[in-house]
Parts: sequence; C-alpha cells; structure tokens
Amino acid sequence: MVKITMDIKEKIISYGKEHPKDKKIVIALLAGIIFAENIKKAILSGIRKQKTRRKKVLAEVGDMNEYDEQFGGSHTSIRNVEYNSEQVKKQLKPVNRAVIVPIALVCMAAVGMTAVAGNSILPVTVSARESLENSAADTKPVVNLLEQSEAQEIEPAVVTKAETQTSASVDESIIIDNEALPWNLILVNDDYPIPENYQVELVYVEGKQVDKRIEEDLKDMLKAAKAAGMNCKICSGYRTSAKQESLVKKDVQKYKAKGYDEEEALKLTYEGVAPVDHSEHQTGLTVDIVSASHQSLDAAHADTKEAIWLKEHCMEYGFIVRYMEGKEDITHRKAESWHFRYVGVEAATYIMENDITLEEYLEEYITKN
Repeated sequence: MVKITMDIKEKIISYGKEHPKDKKIVIALLAGIIFAENIKKAILSGIRKQKTRRKKVLAEVGDMNEYDEQFGGSHTSIRNVEYNSEQVKKQLKPVNRAVIVPIALVCMAAVGMTAVAGNSILPVTVSARESLENSAADTKPVVNLLEQSEAQEIEPAVVTKAETQTSASVDESIIIDNEALPWNLILVNDDYPIPENYQVELVYVEGKQVDKRIEEDLKDMLKAAKAAGMNCKICSGYRTSAKQESLVKKDVQKYKAKGYDEEEALKLTYEGVAPVDHSEHQTGLTVDIVSASHQSLDAAHADTKEAIWLKEHCMEYGFIVRYMEGKEDITHRKAESWHFRYVGVEAATYIMENDITLEEYLEEYITKN
C-alpha cells in the first residue's frame, strides 16, 4: 500500500508541475492521499498504545518483591500495584476489531479511489490540456506547493536551531525505533520500555553507578559546578528492575496509607515515577542531582542555586533537564529540576535552547532523517 501511494503521489506531483491550471484537481488528489495516510497512522498509533498498555499491566501484576537497597537522598517516590483478576481482565481488553477493521477498510478504500483517480483522471486531463500554455500567474503557487510537499517527504535534513518549532504535543503516529537511534538518544518513557536484552557497562561516579560512556562528561559537569561555588550531590543513578519495583511499591503504599484506593494510588504514583522497565534510570544515562542544602525532591528544589546553574549549563556537557515545567502533557511526568538525562552535547544544546523535550526532538530528528 505504501509503494502504491508513493507512486501515485509522484505522478500527481509531476503532473501538477507540468499543468499548473489543474491545481484544483492536483490538490484534491493529494488531499485524498494525505487523508488515507492519516487514517493509517491513527490505526497504527492505537494498536501501539494498546500493546504498550498490555505490557505495562502484565509487568505490574507480576511478583514485586521488596528490595532492601535504600534510595540515596529523600525521594517522593515510586510504585507497585496488585490487581485482582477482574481488574486485570478489564485492563487487558484487546483492541476492538469492530472499530479497527471498518476504519482500515475506509483507509484502503480511500487509497484505492485515489489510485484510480491518479491513473485515470490525470491521463484524460493531460490530453485535454496539451495545447494550452502554462499561465505564469498560476504556475508559481502550484509549483511552490508541490515543491514544499516533496521537500518534506524526500529531502533528508539534520535538525538545526534555525528550524526550531516548539510544539505543545508530539505526533503519536510516529513510531520510535530505538535500535535505529544512536545510543545516547534512546527513548524510554510510558510508551517505550527499555529494549529487551539492553546491556550497559557501569562505573561509579560519586558513589552512584552510571553508564561508562557518560562518566567523563558527568565528572566534568560536577567539577565545573563545584568551581562555580555549587554544592551538588548525586542522589540516584542507575537502577535495576528490582530497585524500580521496590520504589513503585513503596510509593503506592504511601498513597494507600493516606486513604487512596489502589487505582488512585497508582495514578498519583505514575505522575512522579515511571513504571518498571519504563524508567530512564534503568539505562544508566540518567542521574538525579540535588543541592546538598536541599535534598528533598520537590518543586522548591528548582529555586536552589544548584538547580538554576545546572539547568543553564548542563547542555554544555551533554545533559538535559528531562522533565520540564509546562511539558507534562508530553512527558507524563511532573517537572523534576533534579532529573538529568544524557543525550550528547549537540542534541542537549538544541533541546535546552529551544525549550523542548526529548520526545519533541526525536519527532523532528526522525521526520528529517
């Protein structure tokens, strides 16, 4: 289907350049293809979300044993939930084929009609237009529109500062392939778990484990912070799945002790903590860095001189503030001024200077590469 739509689109674009007076027909046909492609993306996005939800629920109902290791510094923390069988069945409800199948048929029908139009209407119109001269007044807008369409789909590009467009949300139809990304850009969030068989070589930095590949940059950042009069402390680095499970369980129990039921406790926990195997800490690329004089992980931490300095300079060493204020709808996490993720100097500079998230950056990166 993809090959068919691409072939037809190329024919339509080529015809439009040669016959600008038929711009209405050209635009209508292109709109038909775009409509069909958007429906396809919506279907893929729905299926991907359902699969992710199934994985998450299955992980949560597994055996979550208490882990003895204590979290360095005070943390607002983390999650476990024990579902009864009825809740599990409800949460693992499969994709509704009664909805998906009709939509898929509409999608295929739209592509089919566009293909017919592209192969039958265009030749007839070409024949009728062969003796007509192109109008200079009409040519420019049509050709510009078509050239822009080609540039967006075919021309590879690297994300540059001049092309910044901060968006309020991300295109959920874009599927991230972590295996195709550079190691420093791996995406781990609610939708993307840490890849299976993920391995990391760990080293210690100030008593906490991190990926060996970020060791020198992390040390350089802490050294520079100290030279600037900052008193920073790493309170968390790499975590195992067992550690993440214990933090999850601890946080859920904390909310249940306050009177919340399991569903409410889970929701509140997820606002500040990632599910097991969906935590960036399990990559070794993330550290929580706090002010030695304010080690509570709360909103007030953002006002400490250490948090302010790190936010301003972290990009110089390849780090970003992963969960920023105002981006909760994208990251699904409350703002965390202490949570720093390594992405490399180039990506970090772009992200921090343009006030976007890793999700937004990867959307641009994948679209343009």
